Amino acid sequence: TPEKDIENKYKTGLNHTYTFDNFVVGPSNRFAYTSAIKVADQPGSVANPLYIFGNVGLGKTHLMQCIGNYVLENDPNKKVLYVKTDQFIEDYGLAAQKHSFDDFSKKYENIDILLVDDIQFLAGKTKTQLEFFKIFEKLKDNNKQIVITSDRPASELFDIMERLTSRFEWGLTVDINRPSLEHRILILKKKLNIETSDPDLISDDILEYIAQLFDNNVRELEGALK
Repeated sequence: TPEKDIENKYKTGLNHTYTFDNFVVGPSNRFAYTSAIKVADQPGSVANPLYIFGNVGLGKTHLMQCIGNYVLENDPNKKVLYVKTDQFIEDYGLAAQKHSFDDFSKKYENIDILLVDDIQFLAGKTKTQLEFFKIFEKLKDNNKQIVITSDRPASELFDIMERLTSRFEWGLTVDINRPSLEHRILILKKKLNIETSDPDLISDDILEYIAQLFDNNVRELEGALK
Protein backbone atom coordinates (compact mmCIF):
# COMPACT_ATOMS: atom_id res chain seq x y z
CA THR A 1 0.00 0.00 0.00
CA PRO A 2 1.42 3.42 -0.90
CA GLU A 3 2.47 5.40 2.15
CA LYS A 4 -0.05 8.00 3.29
CA ASP A 5 0.66 11.68 2.60
CA ILE A 6 3.62 10.64 0.45
CA GLU A 7 3.46 13.74 -1.78
CA ASN A 8 3.73 16.23 1.06
CA LYS A 9 6.42 14.21 2.79
CA TYR A 10 8.79 13.72 -0.09
CA LYS A 11 7.95 16.30 -2.73
CA THR A 12 8.71 19.16 -0.36
CA GLY A 13 10.97 21.74 -1.92
CA LEU A 14 10.66 20.49 -5.50
CA ASN A 15 9.66 23.18 -7.96
CA HIS A 16 7.33 21.54 -10.50
CA THR A 17 8.44 23.99 -13.23
CA TYR A 18 11.99 22.61 -13.11
CA THR A 19 11.70 20.00 -15.86
CA PHE A 20 14.03 18.72 -18.55
CA ASP A 21 11.74 20.36 -21.14
CA ASN A 22 12.37 23.77 -19.58
CA PHE A 23 16.13 23.29 -19.31
CA VAL A 24 17.91 25.06 -22.18
CA VAL A 25 20.83 22.93 -23.37
CA GLY A 26 24.05 24.35 -24.79
CA PRO A 27 27.76 23.53 -24.94
CA SER A 28 28.28 24.72 -21.34
CA ASN A 29 25.83 22.24 -19.78
CA ARG A 30 25.23 19.47 -22.35
CA PHE A 31 27.22 16.77 -20.57
CA ALA A 32 25.59 17.60 -17.22
CA TYR A 33 22.15 17.49 -18.90
CA THR A 34 22.65 14.12 -20.63
CA SER A 35 24.10 12.65 -17.42
CA ALA A 36 21.10 13.89 -15.40
CA ILE A 37 18.67 12.31 -17.88
CA LYS A 38 20.46 8.95 -17.61
CA VAL A 39 20.37 9.13 -13.81
CA ALA A 40 16.67 10.07 -13.80
CA ASP A 41 15.93 7.19 -16.17
CA GLN A 42 17.89 4.59 -14.17
CA PRO A 43 18.26 5.91 -10.61
CA GLY A 44 20.80 4.11 -8.45
CA SER A 45 22.49 2.26 -11.29
CA VAL A 46 24.11 4.68 -13.76
CA ALA A 47 26.10 7.14 -11.66
CA ASN A 48 25.82 7.19 -7.90
CA PRO A 49 26.35 9.80 -6.63
CA LEU A 50 25.88 12.32 -9.42
CA TYR A 51 27.92 15.37 -8.37
CA ILE A 52 27.10 18.61 -10.21
CA PHE A 53 29.28 21.67 -9.67
CA GLY A 54 29.50 25.20 -11.05
CA ASN A 55 29.22 28.86 -10.11
CA VAL A 56 26.10 30.45 -8.63
CA GLY A 57 23.05 30.86 -10.85
CA LEU A 58 24.03 28.58 -13.74
CA GLY A 59 21.24 26.00 -13.33
CA LYS A 60 22.57 23.35 -10.93
CA THR A 61 19.43 23.41 -8.75
CA HIS A 62 17.20 23.40 -11.84
CA LEU A 63 18.95 20.32 -13.25
CA MET A 64 18.93 18.52 -9.90
CA GLN A 65 15.20 19.10 -9.47
CA CYS A 66 14.58 17.96 -13.06
CA ILE A 67 15.73 14.53 -11.91
CA GLY A 68 13.33 14.51 -8.95
CA ASN A 69 10.36 15.71 -11.00
CA TYR A 70 11.06 13.22 -13.81
CA VAL A 71 11.24 10.28 -11.39
CA LEU A 72 7.99 11.29 -9.65
CA GLU A 73 6.23 11.82 -12.97
CA ASN A 74 7.08 8.26 -14.00
CA ASP A 75 6.43 6.71 -10.59
CA PRO A 76 4.43 8.81 -8.07
CA ASN A 77 5.16 6.23 -5.34
CA LYS A 78 8.89 6.93 -5.40
CA LYS A 79 10.19 8.77 -2.35
CA VAL A 80 12.16 11.76 -3.56
CA LEU A 81 13.61 14.21 -1.05
CA TYR A 82 15.13 17.55 -2.08
CA VAL A 83 16.96 19.41 0.67
CA LYS A 84 19.30 22.39 0.88
CA THR A 85 22.38 21.67 2.96
CA ASP A 86 21.53 24.39 5.49
CA GLN A 87 18.15 22.69 6.03
CA PHE A 88 19.91 19.36 6.61
CA ILE A 89 22.18 21.04 9.18
CA GLU A 90 19.13 22.56 10.89
CA ASP A 91 17.28 19.21 10.92
CA TYR A 92 20.28 17.50 12.49
CA GLY A 93 20.64 20.26 15.10
CA LEU A 94 16.98 19.91 16.10
CA ALA A 95 17.28 16.11 16.27
CA ALA A 96 20.32 16.42 18.54
CA GLN A 97 18.56 18.99 20.71
CA LYS A 98 15.39 16.91 21.10
CA HIS A 99 17.15 13.51 21.06
CA SER A 100 14.81 12.50 18.25
CA PHE A 101 17.23 10.77 15.88
CA ASP A 102 14.66 8.16 14.87
CA ASP A 103 12.54 10.74 13.04
CA PHE A 104 15.66 12.27 11.50
CA SER A 105 16.92 8.89 10.26
CA LYS A 106 13.48 7.97 8.92
CA LYS A 107 13.27 11.19 6.93
CA TYR A 108 16.66 10.81 5.26
CA GLU A 109 17.14 7.04 5.02
CA ASN A 110 13.71 5.71 4.05
CA ILE A 111 13.82 7.27 0.59
CA ASP A 112 14.64 6.33 -3.00
CA ILE A 113 16.35 9.52 -4.15
CA LEU A 114 18.16 12.16 -2.10
CA LEU A 115 18.87 15.53 -3.73
CA VAL A 116 21.25 17.68 -1.67
CA ASP A 117 21.88 21.27 -2.77
CA ASP A 118 25.04 23.31 -1.97
CA ILE A 119 27.03 20.65 -0.11
CA GLN A 120 29.87 23.16 0.45
CA PHE A 121 27.91 24.55 3.42
CA LEU A 122 28.75 21.38 5.37
CA ALA A 123 32.23 22.90 5.88
CA GLY A 124 33.31 22.85 9.53
CA LYS A 125 30.20 20.96 10.73
CA THR A 126 32.00 17.82 11.92
CA LYS A 127 29.08 16.07 13.68
CA THR A 128 26.69 16.84 10.82
CA GLN A 129 29.26 15.54 8.35
CA LEU A 130 29.47 12.25 10.27
CA GLU A 131 25.69 11.94 10.18
CA PHE A 132 25.61 12.71 6.46
CA PHE A 133 28.34 10.12 5.93
CA LYS A 134 26.18 7.44 7.62
CA ILE A 135 23.14 8.38 5.53
CA PHE A 136 25.24 8.41 2.35
CA GLU A 137 26.62 4.93 3.10
CA LYS A 138 23.20 3.46 3.85
CA LEU A 139 21.57 4.89 0.71
CA LYS A 140 24.50 3.87 -1.50
CA ASP A 141 24.52 0.32 -0.08
CA ASN A 142 20.82 0.04 -0.91
CA ASN A 143 21.31 1.41 -4.46
CA LYS A 144 19.32 4.55 -3.69
CA GLN A 145 20.24 7.50 -5.89
CA ILE A 146 22.15 10.46 -4.43
CA VAL A 147 22.55 13.75 -6.31
CA ILE A 148 24.73 16.53 -4.92
CA THR A 149 25.42 20.08 -6.08
CA SER A 150 28.30 22.32 -5.10
CA ASP A 151 30.05 25.50 -6.19
CA ARG A 152 33.35 23.62 -6.71
CA PRO A 153 34.74 20.13 -7.41
CA ALA A 154 34.72 17.68 -4.47
CA SER A 155 38.52 17.74 -4.33
CA GLU A 156 38.42 21.50 -3.64
CA LEU A 157 35.82 21.43 -0.85
CA PHE A 158 37.15 23.16 2.22
CA ASP A 159 36.94 21.77 5.78
CA ILE A 160 34.97 18.65 4.85
CA MET A 161 36.32 15.25 5.89
CA GLU A 162 38.23 13.34 3.23
CA ARG A 163 36.15 10.18 3.59
CA LEU A 164 33.13 12.22 2.43
CA THR A 165 34.81 14.10 -0.43
CA SER A 166 36.31 10.86 -1.77
CA ARG A 167 32.84 9.28 -1.82
CA PHE A 168 31.46 12.26 -3.72
CA GLU A 169 33.89 11.27 -6.48
CA TRP A 170 32.78 7.62 -6.57
CA GLY A 171 30.08 8.19 -9.16
CA LEU A 172 30.10 10.83 -11.88
CA THR A 173 31.20 14.46 -11.58
CA VAL A 174 29.82 16.96 -14.10
CA ASP A 175 30.23 20.71 -14.31
CA ILE A 176 28.09 23.55 -15.63
CA ASN A 177 29.95 26.51 -17.10
CA ARG A 178 28.97 30.02 -18.15
CA PRO A 179 26.72 29.92 -21.24
CA SER A 180 27.87 31.47 -24.52
CA LEU A 181 26.07 34.51 -26.01
CA GLU A 182 24.03 32.29 -28.37
CA HIS A 183 23.10 30.01 -25.47
CA ARG A 184 22.05 33.00 -23.33
CA ILE A 185 19.80 34.28 -26.12
CA LEU A 186 18.17 30.82 -26.35
CA ILE A 187 17.61 30.86 -22.58
CA LEU A 188 15.92 34.27 -22.83
CA LYS A 189 13.67 33.12 -25.69
CA LYS A 190 12.63 30.00 -23.76
CA LYS A 191 11.92 32.09 -20.66
CA LEU A 192 9.94 34.60 -22.70
CA ASN A 193 7.73 31.80 -24.06
CA ILE A 194 7.02 30.69 -20.49
CA GLU A 195 6.36 34.22 -19.19
CA THR A 196 4.09 35.49 -21.98
CA SER A 197 1.76 34.21 -24.68
CA ASP A 198 3.26 36.77 -27.10
CA PRO A 199 6.77 35.62 -28.10
CA ASP A 200 7.24 38.80 -30.19
CA LEU A 201 6.71 41.03 -27.15
CA ILE A 202 10.45 41.69 -26.97
CA SER A 203 12.51 41.99 -30.15
CA ASP A 204 15.57 39.87 -30.89
CA ASP A 205 17.75 42.99 -30.73
CA ILE A 206 16.70 43.66 -27.15
CA LEU A 207 17.13 40.01 -26.17
CA GLU A 208 20.66 40.10 -27.62
CA TYR A 209 21.37 43.33 -25.73
CA ILE A 210 20.24 41.76 -22.42
CA ALA A 211 22.30 38.64 -23.17
CA GLN A 212 25.41 40.78 -23.79
CA LEU A 213 24.95 42.70 -20.54
CA PHE A 214 24.37 39.69 -18.30
CA ASP A 215 27.04 37.17 -19.27
CA ASN A 216 27.82 35.70 -15.88
CA ASN A 217 24.71 34.31 -14.28
CA VAL A 218 21.51 32.76 -15.72
CA ARG A 219 19.51 33.88 -12.69
CA GLU A 220 20.47 37.52 -13.28
CA LEU A 221 19.78 37.08 -16.97
CA GLU A 222 16.23 35.86 -16.30
CA GLY A 223 15.74 38.61 -13.70
CA ALA A 224 16.71 41.24 -16.26
CA LEU A 225 14.20 39.80 -18.74
CA LYS A 226 11.41 39.96 -16.15
